[in-house]
Amino acid sequence: MHALEISRNYESYKVFDSEQNEVDCMNDLNCIEKKYLTYDKIDKDGNVVESPVKTMIIPAVVDLKKLLKKEKTNEYYKAYPYDKNLPVFIVKKKSKTGIYEI
Repeated sequence: MHALEISRNYESYKVFDSEQNEVDCMNDLNCIEKKYLTYDKIDKDGNVVESPVKTMIIPAVVDLKKLLKKEKTNEYYKAYPYDKNLPVFIVKKKSKTGIYEI
């Protein structure tokens, strides 16, 4: 099993083995197409075994000055995680409740 570390803009990535040593065995990964996130654990075939980011609470700054899209009662904004290894996410704000969802 290997762990991934992906740059915020998905321009580069590193693959680490179970002892945290960087390995060069997976040069042709398409991180965007496979929807990989930093800290994902993948097997030798590139399949995601575990994705801890998808279950964690991610502290982030939401840029409320730039509305990306509005649909009925939902507004969409960019959220910039404090962890620079994570990508910028699009979050949904329900206009009436003020609750944000990824």
